[in-house]
Amino acid sequence: MNADLQEFVETVCDALVGRVGHSSAAGRIADYVRIAPRRERTVTPGQLPGCAFLADAARQAQSAEDPVIARIAGMIEAHSPRLSWMLRTGLPGAAQDFPLRHANAMFVGDNGLETSDVTVGVTIMGPNTVYADHWHPPEETYLVLSPGEWRQNTGPWREPGVGGVVYNPPGIIHSMRAG
Repeated sequence: MNADLQEFVETVCDALVGRVGHSSAAGRIADYVRIAPRRERTVTPGQLPGCAFLADAARQAQSAEDPVIARIAGMIEAHSPRLSWMLRTGLPGAAQDFPLRHANAMFVGDNGLETSDVTVGVTIMGPNTVYADHWHPPEETYLVLSPGEWRQNTGPWREPGVGGVVYNPPGIIHSMRAG
């Protein structure tokens, strides 16, 4: 296992558990990420237009008062050239310019630097971008590194703040938007 990647995964898991505890769903996910078997793999690095927003987002997160968030943002930026950045396609309701304003990459999981049955990834969204309503079977947890809002089902938009945690149960309709 790559020591830098292991440090990143541990730092993210520590941050999640420190914010929500072991007994929450997000905490249980973080605990499982630590023990899930992983294998290194080689991916073809690739950037997308949405990656242009990473430097500014990382700079903002690194200026946050939370040193853990700043550290994670720096690690994402350092790993960025090694990642295989992907675009979410087929998203009903997505704006026409969504492919220019968004990118996903996996550290662990499909197309990640390591394989596993869990996924640890990062999403970049340009300012004033909406990731339209969607759903999927896997549950997910976000550690928020920059200002933005999340919504579940038809509920109100909420802003967890930098360092906040968002948990989406399996199959729930959810969306997010960048400020």
